[in-house]
Amino acid sequence: MFKITKSFNRLALVIILAISGTISALAENKIMLGDGGTISIKPGETKEIDVNLINDVELYTAQFDMELTSSKIKIVEGSFKINEERVDRESFLAPSLVRQPDGKMRLCLLTRDLSTPIAGTEGSLGTIKIQADPTFTSNDNAKIYFSKCCGSDKNAKLTYFDAPKYQAVSPMVGTLATAENAFSIKPGEKHKVDIVMKNEIYFCGIQTDITLPAGLQIEKKENGKYKFEYSSRLSDNFSIMSSDKGNGKVRIMLSSLPVDKIMPYAEGTDGVIFSFNVVADENFVTDETSAITFSNTLAASESVEYALDITDSKVVVTSLKMGNDAAYAKLTEEVAALQKS
Repeated sequence: MFKITKSFNRLALVIILAISGTISALAENKIMLGDGGTISIKPGETKEIDVNLINDVELYTAQFDMELTSSKIKIVEGSFKINEERVDRESFLAPSLVRQPDGKMRLCLLTRDLSTPIAGTEGSLGTIKIQADPTFTSNDNAKIYFSKCCGSDKNAKLTYFDAPKYQAVSPMVGTLATAENAFSIKPGEKHKVDIVMKNEIYFCGIQTDITLPAGLQIEKKENGKYKFEYSSRLSDNFSIMSSDKGNGKVRIMLSSLPVDKIMPYAEGTDGVIFSFNVVADENFVTDETSAITFSNTLAASESVEYALDITDSKVVVTSLKMGNDAAYAKLTEEVAALQKS
């Protein structure tokens, strides 16, 4: 059996069977960093993370302690910045994020006069900063453990928060991008899009959400399923599951059964992992915002989930058709006038 992780339920069922599990149901009062799953960070990066609270009682104070297992990761002391939509700065003492005598970092929210509670029942209390050493790797096995998670109501009645036992901190160890950052396409024609992955460690599966502008679709096979081309980097065990999420978004999930490995990227190669064609409608038009974008991009080994850097994965698309009939008519008139002149 493979080790089961709590935060990897977003991949397809075939990946779930191989390398993931499910997130436990949210408790009535729960505190967590981000979505409660693995925190991904680039080596050498300082990253802001939301501190999220779900509460079914009115609270005037909140606190919890964090203990780190690796010296390669630290929580920046004093970095907590409140979300003023939930924490009124006039009603609360300056929120603190300070080191305790036992080495743990404590985040504490205290009301000034019991006049205003923490607003709402869920959402971010604010953000803290996490900093990774430039030499941080997955071998450091970094985790953040939580303790003393509690708060109180107006009458000082104590409420305990549920929290993940710990949240792993994992390095971003790869990028997902496209081979080109812009292209033009004629209405009714198609264009090939190559997806490039440069991974420093091996992966067993990847996921990404691809959003296409209106009038542009991924080419389909005769059976109605999306059509993909697999590169030589993938063994014959790999296949792509895809689903239409609406509003031009398509979820791509690449995995294998039996579980196989996508080996690290080799310098000097193009790095293409898979490709697909996009097809433009007969009346496809674009504007300055038209682009293919990527989001929710994950990768995993047999037991660990990672986020991939997708900074350079946006593809600007230009249609080789006039933006609208009025503009076309105006241009026709101008050309006719020039010809007459």
